[in-house]
Amino acid sequence: FLVGAAVALGPLASDAQYADAVVGNFGVITPENAMKPQALSPRQGEYSFEEADALLDVAASAGIAVHGHTIAFTEAMPRWMRELPTGTEQERQESAVVLLDYVTTVVTHFRGRLDSLDVVNEPFDLEQGTSLQENVWFRVFGPTYPVVVSRAVHDADPDVRQFINENGADVPGPRQDALLQLALDTNAQGGHIDGVGLQAHVYDLDTDALSAADLATTFASVEDAGLLARISENDVTDSEGQAAQAEQYATVLAACFASTACVSYTTWGVDDTFDWWVDDDGALQQGHDLLFDDGEPTPAYDALSEVLEG
Repeated sequence: FLVGAAVALGPLASDAQYADAVVGNFGVITPENAMKPQALSPRQGEYSFEEADALLDVAASAGIAVHGHTIAFTEAMPRWMRELPTGTEQERQESAVVLLDYVTTVVTHFRGRLDSLDVVNEPFDLEQGTSLQENVWFRVFGPTYPVVVSRAVHDADPDVRQFINENGADVPGPRQDALLQLALDTNAQGGHIDGVGLQAHVYDLDTDALSAADLATTFASVEDAGLLARISENDVTDSEGQAAQAEQYATVLAACFASTACVSYTTWGVDDTFDWWVDDDGALQQGHDLLFDDGEPTPAYDALSEVLEG
């Protein structure tokens, strides 16, 4: 069972408190952006592995596992990838070669250095439905593109555990059902999906709060499907106060820790000092959603510690 955080190289390399929080408290890290396609290959045929390699080197030196993030992801594709031609069969065949070359190059580069990997990230539509986004992977390979991606990843690194990661699927319902079915269908057609990532973003405690009962049902459904689960991007607003925030954090970790299907728990970030977002007016706002604030543990950190100690 791994407890981790999504991290960025900048603060990890430059802020001692941030680095101490990561190395001293987490057993696995997820690169927030450094392994996304737009970071690894900003221009077709050119690769920039320096930032990702630096993160992995830090992890290796500290004995921390790495969860890779991500291969096929609509929102993180560079322009050249988004604009690959798909209008004719010939164009689709040529674009397929390009996309599979990307997968093979990236996964081969990181082979043996990743514990697990999001091979497909957020495949469903953005309105919390169950239809696949018709991105370039879909347009080139069709609706079974996760099979193609999974096979290519397995060919390049047969030992890395593969996950499909999605938001809004951490509670029982159609989106969760669709995610589990996508994983099962992918494997039935020759894929190698080990499990699903459940993001567990709690932006509003009135609408997004996760109950222990719903999480128990979720993990039971994952286990019944013969799959593993990761709580992959948990963060919780403090808009209702730090006590409510801490309670929600503890509920999620406790449910994950209690299930044999849930093998990893990760927070989406480390320190509020580096937690920024843009509001509807375009203004930059600082978030207060994480386990540390300027290097100091928050009540949420204490709540998670109590779960683990218990």
